Amino acid sequence: MDHQLLNYQVIGQKFKSLRQAQGITQEELARRCNISASYLSHIESGNRNLSLETFSALCRELSVSSDFILFDQLPKNDTSGQKLLNLAKEKGDASFEIFLSVMKILAENADQL
Repeated sequence: MDHQLLNYQVIGQKFKSLRQAQGITQEELARRCNISASYLSHIESGNRNLSLETFSALCRELSVSSDFILFDQLPKNDTSGQKLLNLAKEKGDASFEIFLSVMKILAENADQL
């Protein structure tokens, strides 16, 4: 296994992008993870390291795998994408089309995030 140092700025930016894509405020995500909004802001900006407990809570609440956050890859059995699609479909056709458009833009600009 390649032992690399964690880049907390990259990790924080991924959490921020996922939160924003899901339309969740910092305050709401912080509440769900039992942390302060200020601490979440520092995590997202890469100014603070986070505990494994907080990392796990953020992954859970944003329905993302730790593999994606840490290694930019989804595990073979990951169903996060399908969960997001299902959530978007529940909101109706118009919302689903907006969701797909946003995801396309994110995918096209992922290297700039």
